[in-house]
Amino acid sequence: MIENQVISLELAKKLKELGIKQESIFVWEYYDEQCHGVKYIPYAVVPDSFNKFQLYSAFTVAELGEIIFQLNHEYLEQMGYLEFTTEKVYRAVGDFYRITNNLSENIIDDLNEANARAMLLIYLFENKFHDKS
Repeated sequence: MIENQVISLELAKKLKELGIKQESIFVWEYYDEQCHGVKYIPYAVVPDSFNKFQLYSAFTVAELGEIIFQLNHEYLEQMGYLEFTTEKVYRAVGDFYRITNNLSENIIDDLNEANARAMLLIYLFENKFHDKS
């Protein structure tokens, strides 16, 4: 099921609020106060013909890796070199992904690797990438 391979609707909304470009091959459809699931868009950028207020990029693990790399490249002088490690941790309640990084003590755990990467991106964006003045 594709919903398990992309970020959650909640994280997709947060990334859009933070100004992350809506460039993904999947989107969450959301209208009439309901989520209608993930839809494949055969374009990298959500076309203008769609109501962008009701669609949120449903980023994959690979897409988030590219975004994180690009932002780190653009803001290297401000934030320093980012190293992050993703490992699969086995627990009685289920397997989950753990991400650690060298820029904070922040440890991120989630059952979905895409969600874990999205949470890393949100953390870095909120703490390193915006003008705090």
